[in-house]
Amino acid sequence: MHLHRQQLDRPRLPGQFALPRGTPCTTPGLRGPPLIVWLDPAARHQIEREASGCRFLETGGPLFGFETEDAVVIIGAGGPGPNARHRPRSFRPDHDAIDRAIAGVQNASQRRYRYIGSWHTHPFGRARPSRSDIAAVRAISREPQVLLRRPLLMILATRPSRRTYRERNVRMFMWNPDLSALIAVDLQAVREDERQYPVLAVDWDTVVA
Repeated sequence: MHLHRQQLDRPRLPGQFALPRGTPCTTPGLRGPPLIVWLDPAARHQIEREASGCRFLETGGPLFGFETEDAVVIIGAGGPGPNARHRPRSFRPDHDAIDRAIAGVQNASQRRYRYIGSWHTHPFGRARPSRSDIAAVRAISREPQVLLRRPLLMILATRPSRRTYRERNVRMFMWNPDLSALIAVDLQAVREDERQYPVLAVDWDTVVA
């Protein structure tokens, strides 16, 4: 990705909050406290909409949110961009569009939300990272301008049909630079009535378009 340092400063957290109750997973090889990745309803809706619109080909995009000591909160998600290339078993995102989305989210959130990783689908596949997935996440973690040593990777294994798609499995991974490997972490969805953290008024359809 062609990212600029001023776009990627660490954000200020939106303030003190309490997340829904959950059981963190103890992740082998991941230093620090157990980690939960929380998926906000708005982010899930954005991901489902993009995945449904490109059912038989791989698609994906960036994830945005913030981190705490023992959790990562995914507040929003973007699509692949208008010039992305989609294939049944791979896709190439529109990097310029992704960069604009990253800058737009940071500006719209007053730098409280940032790029924290990516998501993509595996139509008729499994929710496990391919070699190219691992290489891409490794490259992001080593990009000096990104300043993201532990990017997330969310994979949706889907079973699409002519009318819709079904999620067979959804898994979340985090890059561990000490092991140079993707490690599975716990992913839990947040219901709207469970939201106990402040959500900034970001027009995701406009910002990540």
